[in-house]
Amino acid sequence: MKKKYWLGGFLSAMVIVGGVAMVQPTLAAFMSQDSEINNFKTGDVNIEVEENFDDKCSDFSTACTKDVYCK
Repeated sequence: MKKKYWLGGFLSAMVIVGGVAMVQPTLAAFMSQDSEINNFKTGDVNIEVEENFDDKCSDFSTACTKDVYCK
């Protein structure tokens, strides 16, 4: 009968020690931190819209063509 109590106590102690051993790395993983400084630079975009059209386009009764492009 004493052997059963000894085995039960030993197994209970092993479960407790195993549980503590599993909690320690888990807590370390949740407490780890890392930081990074990101440096952003803004660029400069210069866009010009160019149009080439005939002088006849000022009259709305005639059709004309325009060449519009970005530079």
